[in-house]
Amino acid sequence: MTRVDPAVQQAIAWQLELEARQQAAHEHAPLQAWLARDPRHRQVWQRLQAVDQRFHSLPAAAGRALQRPGKRPGKPLLLALALGLAVLLGQHIYDPFAPPEQRASYQLASAEQRTLHLADQTQLQLDAQTRLDLHYSARQRQLRLYRGQIAITTGHDSTRPFLVETPNARLRALGTRFTVSHLDGVTVLAVQQSAVAVSQGEDGAETIVPAGQQLRIAAQIGQPQPAAVGANAWTRGMTVAEQRPLGSLVAELARHYRGQLSLDPRVAELQVNGSFSLRDPQQTLLALQAVLPIRVEAPQAGYLQILPAQP
Repeated sequence: MTRVDPAVQQAIAWQLELEARQQAAHEHAPLQAWLARDPRHRQVWQRLQAVDQRFHSLPAAAGRALQRPGKRPGKPLLLALALGLAVLLGQHIYDPFAPPEQRASYQLASAEQRTLHLADQTQLQLDAQTRLDLHYSARQRQLRLYRGQIAITTGHDSTRPFLVETPNARLRALGTRFTVSHLDGVTVLAVQQSAVAVSQGEDGAETIVPAGQQLRIAAQIGQPQPAAVGANAWTRGMTVAEQRPLGSLVAELARHYRGQLSLDPRVAELQVNGSFSLRDPQQTLLALQAVLPIRVEAPQAGYLQILPAQP
């Protein structure tokens, strides 16, 4: 059995309550508290208002057919509104039996980046194809990163630690600025300011990663190393390669390309050096074609092939 995203349901419930009370949104304190709790709540609410405005702009006859005077919308109409809003929001219908990653509150598409400004002054920058959940409570601030990468600048809150969980690590911010990625089963932390405490498993032992260091976490926690050059270059729409396999670079470009990239395995291990734009993967590949023994072909719109220069 499926149900609509709880945030969508709650937004519609608030809307119905305001209409019943004939009250403005800014006058309703519980609604304002709900909006301040999570940036996604405000996003859903704003989209709902847009839907409501479209409804009220319908011709009078259509409006009368959809809304009978004096009657509160029932559950079937509520569900229809929720389903319609879910489609307008570009969200999947919430399925409680689906894996957590598929139910994530934030799901970015290819070539999409987003910046979130939270109520506690924390700022999050989300990269393409990132999926995550936010859970704020009176005791802690928790972010669950299922896939992708994020840049975090934490807001100060001495009573609530800021925690990041990935499928194989738990990170505790120590008043800091850092980036975290989880791709292909590996978590990589790079710290730009202050420090981050990292743990894994049930023992709770923490590894402290200071500014200027990075840490790779797979089945086990590695040792802190000097941060790679350009570890957070993606936040500026760039990527930096130092003796990097072409296959790895193409995988990153693919997350920022709205079409499809196909890489011939025969050129996947070619070594790449330099700084490249993520904002225009096609131009980046054409630039690489000038310095590597590869050729880039576009057999159809939105589909690029990276092949050996010589067939």
